[in-house]
Amino acid sequence: MKSPLKLLLIILFLLTAKSYSQSLSTGWVEFDQDSVSSYYYDGISAKSINSAKPEIRIRQVYNFAKRLSEVKNERVKTIETLYLINLEDPKYSIKEVAYFDEAGAVLETFKYPSVDEFSKKDIFMFPITEGSLLMNFLRHIADSR
Repeated sequence: MKSPLKLLLIILFLLTAKSYSQSLSTGWVEFDQDSVSSYYYDGISAKSINSAKPEIRIRQVYNFAKRLSEVKNERVKTIETLYLINLEDPKYSIKEVAYFDEAGAVLETFKYPSVDEFSKKDIFMFPITEGSLLMNFLRHIADSR
């Protein structure tokens, strides 16, 4: 009698874990792709962009896992970057970057705490240029509103 109960508990656990992981992935919206990757933004946080300096997470998902020197030549499938964007003067800074393997496990995470200081001083490091990933993202957001 214990064996069927144990099997039922395992099945319930797996179903719960599967539905939880699906709910985590439903908020991502594809906005760009190229021959190597597809790009997604966090649609839930993008809906709340109402300041001149929003933070937005963007995922780059490689078509095939790729070895990257930034993470000791591990096979990376996904890179998730948290950007701080200045919409008034189109520039951005990077706050965090996380690298994931094919199973979704975190390989490496980098945080740039100095970016918080930059935002206070209105210092943004990189311009958002025509044809760039962030320009494509901003156009996608503008077109979808």
